[in-house]
Amino acid sequence: MQYGRLVKKAYWAFGGARFLERASTIIFSTSLERDKAKSQFELPGAEVIPWPVDLVDCSNEQARRDRIRSELGIPEDARVLLYFGRLHSMKQPLETIRAVAKAGDASLHLLMVGNEQDVSLKDCYAVADECGIAGRVHLIGPVYGEAKFDYMMAADAYISLSHRENFNHTAAESLSAGLPLIISPGNDLKGDIADLKCSIGLCDDEQRTASDGVEAFNSLPIQEIREMGGGRQKLFWEWAKKLRMKEMQKKMHF
Repeated sequence: MQYGRLVKKAYWAFGGARFLERASTIIFSTSLERDKAKSQFELPGAEVIPWPVDLVDCSNEQARRDRIRSELGIPEDARVLLYFGRLHSMKQPLETIRAVAKAGDASLHLLMVGNEQDVSLKDCYAVADECGIAGRVHLIGPVYGEAKFDYMMAADAYISLSHRENFNHTAAESLSAGLPLIISPGNDLKGDIADLKCSIGLCDDEQRTASDGVEAFNSLPIQEIREMGGGRQKLFWEWAKKLRMKEMQKKMHF
């Protein structure tokens, strides 16, 4: 209720409240999203059902990884972080570039996949050039369909410094492709994966904290990074158990 507050309050007053009053169950995509709603509203019932995410076929992962890295001129032994999402200030793409630069490892690369919004590819290049890492920041633009998984397989971890994500589908897709995560406090998904040891969770939105998180990732042995990302089957099994669709169908009168 903080963002666009006046419009939301007007909508709530002129009819929005009836949706909750008449509902038997409210569905949320993460536990933290549910908890935030509970702090604002009296909910008649609440269930957490994560957005659907397919398990990625990684049987030809090495070939896809090699192809993308070869096309971009990234050495096989280099560490690669993946930013995957809209180039929007809320998602902090420019701050992500600065965090990689401040981490201080000359072999660390950043893949940036996503369409331009209020941040342009030109803006990203300018900041990368200003930070002296233009040669290690690869600006891909938007990628859709099966091709997006090629870039996930070419990376070693996914990074999101976003201010606000009620789920973050690309983070979940990256987990599905076997990548561990570096995620900001604004990623509500962190509450549901905290016990699975598949992510580096940042405690605040400070630039220093972000670069420390990148450094922490970079200092891990590659085998440990792969083990962090390898728990995806367990993660999606846990999510499947949470669905409890028979109970939901009864509550929602299907």
